[in-house]
Amino acid sequence: MKRTNQFERTDRDIIQAFLIVLDKKAFEKVTIADIIEEAMINRSTFYQHFTDKYAILERLIEKYAAELLSVMNSLAEREKISSFQEMDYMFETYFTKNKRELCKLLRIRTEHIDLQKTMQNLICQHFKTTFCAFSELELEMLSNLWMTFFLYYLEHDIAGKNFPETFFHSYFNITLSFFQMNDDPKAREEFLRLIGKHTGDTE
Repeated sequence: MKRTNQFERTDRDIIQAFLIVLDKKAFEKVTIADIIEEAMINRSTFYQHFTDKYAILERLIEKYAAELLSVMNSLAEREKISSFQEMDYMFETYFTKNKRELCKLLRIRTEHIDLQKTMQNLICQHFKTTFCAFSELELEMLSNLWMTFFLYYLEHDIAGKNFPETFFHSYFNITLSFFQMNDDPKAREEFLRLIGKHTGDTE
């Protein structure tokens, strides 16, 4: 079917209705009847746009995965990240803007559709391209770490706030504790100095 402005609007209405229904029901219990009632359309109109609720979910997964990839590519295109604030702004445009939708979609996992897995694979591939020296194990560990941090930010209502600074400080606190250096002021100071040096946050 030719995609007219009206067709696009109905597409958006169906997707929005789907997201609203997810506030009331788990994905497994959502029906086409629920969606068309919320969107105020008939069943035939629905099927002109989507084959089923899984098709809506796939469309949303593609959308948010593409946006995340765009943010990561924006960071990778820069020769050097000048400050935590610059990184913070880039991530805030993704996580803060999309928080409600991401929280809903990340709870859904089917045999073939899993936003968390999709995002983690994107992160892993991004690091593989950007940092070629990483081993497969290191890539897996790093992508898991970032995904864990993303989920924490979304679930704790602090998405986009001091994102990179909190990430690096949390990571180095874990590192210092792991090597039993968390009570060593010199080790902490040196780690912070190195982070600041490479991000432009210290002189």
